Amino acid sequence: MSPPIDFYYDFVSPYSYFAFAQRDEVRSRTGRTLDLKPVYVGAIMKEVGNAPTSITCKAKRAYLGQDVGRWAVKLGVTVLSHPKFGFFSTEPLIKAALRAGGDVEAFSVAAFAAVWVEQAPLDDLEAMSGWFARKDSRLATYWDERETMAAALDERIAEAVSKGAFGVPYFSSEKGAFFGNDRIDFLVEALAA
Repeated sequence: MSPPIDFYYDFVSPYSYFAFAQRDEVRSRTGRTLDLKPVYVGAIMKEVGNAPTSITCKAKRAYLGQDVGRWAVKLGVTVLSHPKFGFFSTEPLIKAALRAGGDVEAFSVAAFAAVWVEQAPLDDLEAMSGWFARKDSRLATYWDERETMAAALDERIAEAVSKGAFGVPYFSSEKGAFFGNDRIDFLVEALAA
């Protein structure tokens, strides 16, 4: 049996959202499972000396809006600009996703919806507990127990950095690493070779 593909992503990244939306296609095309590994991209970038250029470069930020729209249409997914974008951290979501363990996929579906579709109250941690409870009581439990996962998050960040991650989405396999949702074809081709 072939080893799983490590898939590192953060809910704040639109390109992680797009890669996550293609997870079934990746599984189907490669015949592999994906080891879903939510990770806090801000900590990875700090660790490796990277910076989000969409924040530091006005022209790139303007382009990003167009590009995100193109990808949303191509993949048939909803993308709404969150009114609090830039005023919330996804670190609590990542910790809760780590707490979800075997339910990480279900939690991730809800977390991506919170950021990119439903404009959840991400700047209000207490309100988010209710938001998750309306989705599924299991998800709310993971959210409410998220702070138990601080050490696990540090370990996940170190693991991602050790595999060469500098941003997300980031795929790691025995055939190499692939960065970006637009590199999925390269990942599939490498694993088929």
